Amino acid sequence: MGQKHEYQCPQCSYEAFVSGGMDFGFETVLVTISCRDCAELFDAVADERSAEICSTGDDGEHGAPTGIACPKNAKHTFDLWEGPGKCPKCGTKMIVGRPGSCWD
Repeated sequence: MGQKHEYQCPQCSYEAFVSGGMDFGFETVLVTISCRDCAELFDAVADERSAEICSTGDDGEHGAPTGIACPKNAKHTFDLWEGPGKCPKCGTKMIVGRPGSCWD
């Protein structure tokens, strides 16, 4: 079961409720992305094979997810985002706010 969190920018007040990285449900893998074109954070759904690709290896590291795209436009460019990372609007380090909804 995954959980979303509120991330807030102390500089420009941008807020987003996202997982804050790679997060796993029973059959879904979400990956938080920072879309360069939208200047927003999103949880993008990785393709179905990602649950196997992303399984933890012997070293505790996850494999790279596949099939990720900006939910507003698949042609947008993005970076993988780990919370609390940089604000997509102004570049200031974001802070973790309250926990949000759990998802499955």
